[in-house]
Amino acid sequence: MIVTNKYGLPQALVDVVKANLYEPSRDTYSATTLLNPTRSIILSRRHYDEIEQDANDMMNMVIGTAVHSLIEKMDKTGFAEIYLKEGKLTGKCDLYDAENFTLVDYKTATTWKIIHKDFEDWRLQGLIYAYLLIKSGHYVKTLKFHAILKDWSPRDARKGGDYPQSQVYTWEYIVTPQDLREIEDFVTGKIDELESLKNVPDDDLPDCGKKDTWYTGDKYAVYKNSNQARADRVLDTEQEAHDYITNKLGGAGMIEFRQGEYRRCQDYCSVCKWCKYYKERKAE
Repeated sequence: MIVTNKYGLPQALVDVVKANLYEPSRDTYSATTLLNPTRSIILSRRHYDEIEQDANDMMNMVIGTAVHSLIEKMDKTGFAEIYLKEGKLTGKCDLYDAENFTLVDYKTATTWKIIHKDFEDWRLQGLIYAYLLIKSGHYVKTLKFHAILKDWSPRDARKGGDYPQSQVYTWEYIVTPQDLREIEDFVTGKIDELESLKNVPDDDLPDCGKKDTWYTGDKYAVYKNSNQARADRVLDTEQEAHDYITNKLGGAGMIEFRQGEYRRCQDYCSVCKWCKYYKERKAE
């Protein structure tokens, strides 16, 4: 991977980024890798040496690395940074509390994730680690994620509601036998798919799909008049927009069409330049 420094960040930060790059193995798949779309995983491996990313866009990795390093030194409640392997699957969990059969993971996150209860990626990652631990002879009853919220505000916390009341949010999940059966199916199915596509040309790899590309969907913004800075409502269909004008604005109003965005592709995918689907969507 080629790391650039377009914004003139301190060299120490750039060096931290370079020192913590993860070059994917050609023979194994990490737990976090499997959570990515199939096309992204394969393209990232094929074009790793050509991928260019700016250090400025990787500061979340620096923050996460620093947090993990400090906590690893201080938390003595279990076995820290355990490397696990089962077949072609690998993983390194932050902490395993053998006394309470608990898998512990530390994260940095935003308050948006907590407010919207967006925990599915944590659940899947935790279950993959639990699967690996169980395969190595360690029973797992509970997943526990401690998240340090980077954008937490005491002022917003005082407003109450769904806003987290502490800058550290803990999410727990009880592991069931059904969870373990499903995660084993997920792991074996995903690895089998990746192995079967190893020799398939870039352009013939399966599309990521709207869910994995974080597609926002087309929207219709309704304004009472053209002088408004903000829309009265933003709706999912044109018919809903017309109905709103009729029923709420007395028949007078205007509609602005907002084309949906593929946010993961546009802002977070490091291999989009080799993706024919991204090029087609960008052209649209």
